[in-house]
Amino acid sequence: MLFQQKFHDDLFLIDLALLLKLVSRVPNATAELKRIVEDYFLKIGIDTIERVSSSAISACHKFINNNAVTKAAGKTAKSPELLARYCDGLLRKGKMLAKRLVGQLSASNNDEESMISKLKQACDVAYTSKLQRMFQDIGVSKNLIDQYRTYCENNKLDDIVDFSVMVLSSNSWPFSTLLNVVLPIELKRTFESFTKYYTQQHNGRTLIWLYQHSQGDLQTLYTKQKTYSKFLLLFNKLSSWTVERMQDETQIKVDLFLQVLCGLLKSKLITCPEINDGELDKDLKETDIKMSSNIQIADDFKRS
Repeated sequence: MLFQQKFHDDLFLIDLALLLKLVSRVPNATAELKRIVEDYFLKIGIDTIERVSSSAISACHKFINNNAVTKAAGKTAKSPELLARYCDGLLRKGKMLAKRLVGQLSASNNDEESMISKLKQACDVAYTSKLQRMFQDIGVSKNLIDQYRTYCENNKLDDIVDFSVMVLSSNSWPFSTLLNVVLPIELKRTFESFTKYYTQQHNGRTLIWLYQHSQGDLQTLYTKQKTYSKFLLLFNKLSSWTVERMQDETQIKVDLFLQVLCGLLKSKLITCPEINDGELDKDLKETDIKMSSNIQIADDFKRS
């Protein structure tokens, strides 16, 4: 069957080549032939896509309405019901939208607002009010950071790190507060300055910093890699640290701390004398790192 189809296709291409050679002798005939061939292949392509789409829709319909979930529930509508509830929960909590807005991952804020507007029309105001407040917080934050930069210029605060901040209403965003984190000394001045400015402008309000949603770029003299600034800034103080002391200095939860430290060791940006290259080249795990181990910046880096 496949051989017959290939043979038929090959003959078709040979005939088409001969036809093109013949009509090329007639003025303007080649353009008309190209149009005919384009129309033919367009029709073939559309027909093929429609057949594939129809098959895919049919297969999806069978799977959604006939699976382990629907059999256990005794009704074919169970899968769509669960999907609808899941999507409804995501929209009401705004988790996915919150991640996109805070991480600045949205392809278009206009598209996001357009979708919220459509949801508002299809549902009600209460359904989308939290989503709308999220967008309002982002807009207010942009104005706030511009005002803060003007404040820094007027007060000649030249030692402030260039940063931006989003001030979010606690009852509108699905974020939980992280345990206490000790800021690097290089960032502490900036955070204290902004907190002072904000409390002066908004008396009675309290800022709760969500460090786990922060991002930062660190410029180094010895590598072009970007990584966790909080770890590398420690080596501005000392050239060698024990794992236990690093964790105590940063106050990052132990499991997250070891996860990041393991990644830095694998990248060979930092070294540990107690861990040999063989272990690094295999599959170093967080459990392989001892709290008493010593951590140093790699000696064989190349200065850029």
